[in-house]
Amino acid sequence: MNTFTPQQTEASQNLSQSLAVIAGAGTGKTSVLVSRMLNIVEEYKSLEILLAITFTEKAALEMKERLKKSLPPQLALHVETAHIGTFHAFCLKTLKQFGHLIHLSPNAMQVLAEEAVFFLTQKIIKETFKQLILQKNKHAHFLAEKIGIKASTSLLTELLQNRWHAQTHLSKLKPDEEQYEVLHAAHQVFLLCEHELDVYYSTHACIDFQGLELKTLELFEQRPEVPQYFQNKMKHILVDEFQDTNDVQNLLIKHLYQPKKNKLFIVGDPRQSIYRFRGANVHCFTEMLHLIENTGGKSIVLQENFRSKKGILDFVNHCSQTLEDSLEKENVLQDKNTRGLKSHSQLEYDDDVLLLHYPVAEKETVDQKRTHEAYAMANYILSLVQKKQYLYSDIALLFQASTKTYLYQKIFKEHGVPFLANNISQDISENTAFHDILSLLKFAHDREDETALVALLRSPFIGLSDENIFSLSLQAPLKKSAFQNEKANEILSSITLLSKHCSASELLHALFFRTGYKIFSEIISNNGLGVSPLNTLISLISTFEKNHRASIKDCILFLEQNKERKKKNNSLDPYKKNAVHIMTVHSSKGLEYPVVILPELFRAPQAHTLSWCFSRQKGIAVKTKKSKNPLSPLEGNTAFTQLCDFEKEALQEESLRLLYVALTRAKQKLVFLVADESKTRKGSIWLPLIQKALLEVKSSVFKPNEENERELIFSEPEIQTFTRSNVEGKIHSQSHKKQTLSISQLETYVRCPQEYYLKYILKLPGTVLFAKKASHLPADIKGSIIHATLENLNTRDKKEIYTLLEKQCYAHHLLPSQNILFELHSTLTPFLNHPYFEQITEGKKEFSFIWDIDSAYLRGKVDWVKPLGDALEIVDFKTDRIESGTCAEHAKHYHLQMMCYALAIEEVSKQKVNQVSLFYFNTGELISTSLTEQMKQSTKTELRNIVDKINSFTYSCQGLSLPCESASCTCPYHINKLCSHDRSKKGNHDLSNTLRSSPAS
Repeated sequence: MNTFTPQQTEASQNLSQSLAVIAGAGTGKTSVLVSRMLNIVEEYKSLEILLAITFTEKAALEMKERLKKSLPPQLALHVETAHIGTFHAFCLKTLKQFGHLIHLSPNAMQVLAEEAVFFLTQKIIKETFKQLILQKNKHAHFLAEKIGIKASTSLLTELLQNRWHAQTHLSKLKPDEEQYEVLHAAHQVFLLCEHELDVYYSTHACIDFQGLELKTLELFEQRPEVPQYFQNKMKHILVDEFQDTNDVQNLLIKHLYQPKKNKLFIVGDPRQSIYRFRGANVHCFTEMLHLIENTGGKSIVLQENFRSKKGILDFVNHCSQTLEDSLEKENVLQDKNTRGLKSHSQLEYDDDVLLLHYPVAEKETVDQKRTHEAYAMANYILSLVQKKQYLYSDIALLFQASTKTYLYQKIFKEHGVPFLANNISQDISENTAFHDILSLLKFAHDREDETALVALLRSPFIGLSDENIFSLSLQAPLKKSAFQNEKANEILSSITLLSKHCSASELLHALFFRTGYKIFSEIISNNGLGVSPLNTLISLISTFEKNHRASIKDCILFLEQNKERKKKNNSLDPYKKNAVHIMTVHSSKGLEYPVVILPELFRAPQAHTLSWCFSRQKGIAVKTKKSKNPLSPLEGNTAFTQLCDFEKEALQEESLRLLYVALTRAKQKLVFLVADESKTRKGSIWLPLIQKALLEVKSSVFKPNEENERELIFSEPEIQTFTRSNVEGKIHSQSHKKQTLSISQLETYVRCPQEYYLKYILKLPGTVLFAKKASHLPADIKGSIIHATLENLNTRDKKEIYTLLEKQCYAHHLLPSQNILFELHSTLTPFLNHPYFEQITEGKKEFSFIWDIDSAYLRGKVDWVKPLGDALEIVDFKTDRIESGTCAEHAKHYHLQMMCYALAIEEVSKQKVNQVSLFYFNTGELISTSLTEQMKQSTKTELRNIVDKINSFTYSCQGLSLPCESASCTCPYHINKLCSHDRSKKGNHDLSNTLRSSPAS
């Protein structure tokens, strides 16, 4: 943006008045804010007279960077110490400077993390409430009698999380109110719990974020000279994203603002207030705007959008009419001409707003519908990228919540669509290991928890099939019959015994050692989406235990609450990889993308199920027992119903604001996914609004038919008749810890123990430092692309093959030029012309396994397992550059690998493998070997010998015939002169002989 609009100019240059700026999405809010700050600094020649408050630390850092670049050097030096930061940073600094005035030690300022505060709050409530019951405290007894212990503790948790609002409402109770007695009892117990929390903070010299604000407010109210100090010093106060402030922050600004002494500048957009769950009150903006206008200031509306195309803005304006009506009603928008967003560019548009239909069958579940959506999206995204219209990184999927994004990620993974889940998929609570461990801990805590028992029996800790579990349940109650299974009895008995003496982390480590679960989890990641977060999870539990002396029950509570709280997403930095962005709308705040896709339009808000209702604006109401019978149900009165209705309406309004934020992230294309079905899911807020707007605004509709179905919708893959055995990937219980070795590791050891030592023990890089230049693709990249393409290849059609290759190039972060695509297609051609290609759809490709050979676990992946009469054949594809006529000799190098594959597949599939074959793309030759039982037994003996040597740390090469003695050696350690075998031949000591006795080496 080179020049400002008249409204932007006034907002940045009018320093004589306080201003409230209503800045619509994409209207250059940040530029205006920084420009105003620069004008202030230019006028006063100082940064000391300025206080700028941002919503996030990231925003504060960006603001400082902009100022540094624009200010003269002598002023830029002072930016880091300027009063620019978040509310919490301002409060912390203020309390350290003036906290002694309210007897607050400056050392008592260790700010606790939100998760720690949440758990601490609940622990204090439960312990305090328990003690009050034991001491026969009348208020605690009355509260428990009227609403129950569980409802009491959850209500008190909510009140302590909103201490200022709770005290404000509860202190105004009147004896004639219908629920006075029960709310008065809640108030008294709340005060006792709050006292215990304050004692903990005082004893441990710490504070939470809520406490920072409340103590600062207390300081301002009790010692008016402190806000007067700031009023005199800060000539200009600027607050960004004011629509996201809470009531206490609003009061703090009122204390700092004195119209006769300083100027206040707030900027934000009430239509983008989406943090109500964190305490934000959209009405704070309206209240402060009117205060500014009533004290000589004015409001300015920024409407001109510099981000989105006209068609998108037309659509946004239709969808946001309810929000605009609300702002006009509250006198925020005082002129009808200031409603909505206006396009900076008046260019004609084409397909700015797109409706993408996808088929669903009758009576499908919501998750099945999500799967259909994911296929449709994957296909559409691939078509955009393949047509060179957009990069993957230009595209963002914005979800209302993160709970089901893993379903979409799985489909994207299958179809080669690269994605970044922006901390969603990385969330440990979405991982299988999280649920396995939670089930184990729940059973350890409560042996009567049958749900936890079933989950534990099915988990890799024990590994029973559903059929086994069902069979056990027929014999007797499962909590008894499970112990009749030998394997289950061993693990369950261990858990029962250990849980009496061990902490949660100690119990888990013991079970990992006994079952091999940790090895399993590190190899098999959830949905194939990356490295298992097991270590992160164990570290989290261990740290939590250490800091809070937590029991197993405490850890269960902590994990469950951590999972729930992770659903609330923090703002995230956009990644700079060429991959589709998958995130929540909350995470996308402040970001923009050329293409925005909105899935899950059918999502409906959750119904209120609690027996109490708390509203920061209106107060508290509860359901109570109408009789003294402890089994009588809880019933709500009129006040409860009205308060629930108010909160429901407030949440619906926030959902509309969330939609506004989602729509305004799009720059060039806005895509909606809608199922071809007659019914709209009841309760959906977004879908009816979007469908209505689509009828009124120019948009395009994609609906699959027989001709274009391949182009628009991915057909879901058929299930192969060759299925993986239920023992695949399962690690059997062992009483000792075993290594997990890949087939590649075994091959490396057989080729050269010294190379194995350098690569896998010392973990030295295997990059050739003085490699010759090559005009073709790197062998490892080419091999990876070819193998990934073969996994989905079922046609000889050149155009479709090019599409598959292009997709894999992007997945490997490689720009698919015509030369690269030609080289890759040329590599595939010999196989396309080979008779084996006719069977390409048979069997299973990219088959992963883990095989227990007693002394170790072997893992690997077979390129192709195909039927061969009544038996199986293993086919491995080789992209090695081999001269014609030498393949048979070269194939001998892979004898161990192929035999291992054969034995492993026999073990996990329970079918004979009669033949192994190597296909060389370079020559088009197929080298096949028929297998005999003698060959298999010989290989098993050889494997045991190799593993025994590895386990005994034998890495010496003395007396062996090695590849490095050949002029054609390609070992990177030999080429880079890192191999100690080369040095030992010159008389130097063999380092590995010295170290081999110590595994720590």
